[in-house]
Amino acid sequence: MCDHGPGVAPEDRQLIFRRFWRRDRRRTDGAGLGLAIVLRIVEAHGGTIAVTDHVGGGAVFSVSFITARLAALSSKKALLGETMCHEPL
Repeated sequence: MCDHGPGVAPEDRQLIFRRFWRRDRRRTDGAGLGLAIVLRIVEAHGGTIAVTDHVGGGAVFSVSFITARLAALSSKKALLGETMCHEPL
């Protein structure tokens, strides 16, 4: 997901996933739970989440489910009669 807002400062990129964390505590919109919930859901499914700069301003949030990709690759290889690792005979 990407946006064209103010972005996320590098020093805040780990903080934004903490429960109730907000850069500006004077603002009353939101409780600061959204990204913490997303992180827990992603991690519960074996994934990771990262935030980077968006070209032209803003932020890019990337979610990866590597375990699911490996499982899919493993299933495909099993259908083809291949194995993920080769043991010496």
